[in-house]
Amino acid sequence: TMWRARVCRAASSMASAAGCRAAAQPERLARSASSAAAASADGFRLALPPLTGAYSISTPIFYVNGPPHIGHLHSCVTADAMARWKRARGAEVTFSTGTDEHGLKVLQAATKAGLDVQTFCRQVSKSFQDLFDAANISYTRFIRTVDADHVRAVCHIWDTLVKKGDIYLGRYEGWYAVADEAFLSESQVKDGPDGKKVSIESGQPVVQTSEENYFFRLSHYKAQLQAYLQTDAVMPLHRRLEVARFLDGDLPDLSVSRQKERSSWGIDVPGNPDHTIYVWVDALTNYLTVLGYPDKTDVTMCHVIGKDILKFHAVYWPALLMAAGLPTPPQILTHGHWTLNGKKMSKSTGNVVDAAEDMKKYGVDGMRFFLLSQSSLGDDGDYSASRIQVVLNDLADTFGNLASRSTSKKVNRAGAIPFRSQTALGAQELELVRRMDSLFDVVDRHYSSGEFNKGIEQVMSLLRETNRYFHDTEPWILARSPDNAIRLNTVLFVTYEALRISAVLLQPVMPSKMAQLLTSLAVDTSQHDHLRTFGRPGGEPLPAALSEPLFPKLKAP
Repeated sequence: TMWRARVCRAASSMASAAGCRAAAQPERLARSASSAAAASADGFRLALPPLTGAYSISTPIFYVNGPPHIGHLHSCVTADAMARWKRARGAEVTFSTGTDEHGLKVLQAATKAGLDVQTFCRQVSKSFQDLFDAANISYTRFIRTVDADHVRAVCHIWDTLVKKGDIYLGRYEGWYAVADEAFLSESQVKDGPDGKKVSIESGQPVVQTSEENYFFRLSHYKAQLQAYLQTDAVMPLHRRLEVARFLDGDLPDLSVSRQKERSSWGIDVPGNPDHTIYVWVDALTNYLTVLGYPDKTDVTMCHVIGKDILKFHAVYWPALLMAAGLPTPPQILTHGHWTLNGKKMSKSTGNVVDAAEDMKKYGVDGMRFFLLSQSSLGDDGDYSASRIQVVLNDLADTFGNLASRSTSKKVNRAGAIPFRSQTALGAQELELVRRMDSLFDVVDRHYSSGEFNKGIEQVMSLLRETNRYFHDTEPWILARSPDNAIRLNTVLFVTYEALRISAVLLQPVMPSKMAQLLTSLAVDTSQHDHLRTFGRPGGEPLPAALSEPLFPKLKAP
């Protein structure tokens, strides 16, 4: 009560001083107030129309033949930011990630580790879940391909395709890449450096195999797949064109089972336990399992994947859905890989990143910000300690420093958000307001298309402009005299609104840090993800100035 009384007395004093100032300069203030009213008459309105319908956002499910790495984390952070943004827009969102635990490669890895395959899968799957939990990934389902409901879903879609005549028993003779779990045609392999055949796409060694398998009539869906690729579903464009070129060639039917004597670790083919279902048919079906298939399928799917598995998601998966009479995904976002200090990451050379350790070093939100701001959709990014230092120190200077300076007692002695009614916006402020209000549409366009780096840069541009405004208007000098009350109110109010809007727009990227900042700006927790334009009513007491830097500066590595 005493605190609120002090705030009210301070506000009353500021209002009184504002009256004196207005009497001295009536024309200027009248013009400014009139302009402000015209620019934001319905201030604090909803910035974007709410999304309707249900969305399913997913990462790939990750193969458990080894521990998680920075690429896995990148996929998850990207999908998580997408899910958080859709939720802020009002959508009903299912967000899934998980582990792919069947196949010959997993069985070999378990044997090498000296563990039975179930124990091995459980341990590695937990390491993925632990990393994603530490990274504040807001998944609604962590799925494992050994889950009972997933096995049922896989068997159901298999039976559906068999009844339709799209799966038949035949003989496969050709190349097989164990590391990729992929059957390859003659045109998809080449001679490697040692003269042995390798996959053209991945560079992995291949072996010649001949076995009785079940086949999916992929060739029947070539024309439909080509039509699908005429849409904007696969992004970015240059990745979509890669798939289109792949479809220009022969599209043979796809082998969708392995003989159990060759690959025993998997889901049995319904009605023929001598075969196991091909790992990619098994894995891709997880996107239906998380929806509640076969009972529920009417959900808009968005897949976030790495470029190395694009063919499986943009060719095999849509074709399976077409055959099953199900809708194809309207959005497949394909990101690149990470190099380390300009070189390809490799376990054998030790050129790898320990994602969990680096999150401890740079902070969870620091890592999330770096991964999303320094990678562009479809292209590779370079990971280095020196680059992380530059990026995060710029974040500290541009964003964290502005938050600390503007909420300090040196400039805000009343300890409260100024009332909007006690401000007078001039041309400089109105231009900033215009930038703030237009930012929602710009960021939404970038975030919705998976281009988080572009959306982040737009927010950082606003913050740089706000820093210049704060520096030029010198609120620490304005605060020395009550005669400057309206001007000080205006500078602080505009700065706080720029910080609020920036924090709301960056919340999908840095959820914890932005929640901390919004709380320090007296934004109620229930309104942290409210996408509202410039012009909150104001008057709320600030809980306290930021006692510690929002983003601590990093020392040179």
